[in-house]
Amino acid sequence: MLWSSGGIIAPGYGRKGDVFCIHGSAASRMPRTLADGVAVCVTVSISDALVLARSAFNYAMNYRSVVILGRATLVEDDNPPHPCRDPEHLFRPETGPSA
Repeated sequence: MLWSSGGIIAPGYGRKGDVFCIHGSAASRMPRTLADGVAVCVTVSISDALVLARSAFNYAMNYRSVVILGRATLVEDDNPPHPCRDPEHLFRPETGPSA
């Protein structure tokens, strides 16, 4: 374990099929640690709407979330091209080859 307590880092990410990709600088600690195949827990939440009321005690938020548990692997082989090697397509699917 790197720290005596958990940490939160907000990297860029994308998904193509069953592949979840985390992007980051090769010089930062997070990608270097993930490349060692450590166990990871990734949480993603999307806020769909705020439900407002007269009182702040009655506010709510409609959201979707997922927790992904697994082991990280480093993408090195580009034959065939790996989905993580095309970050623009991951972040903006309409720019991909099938658009």
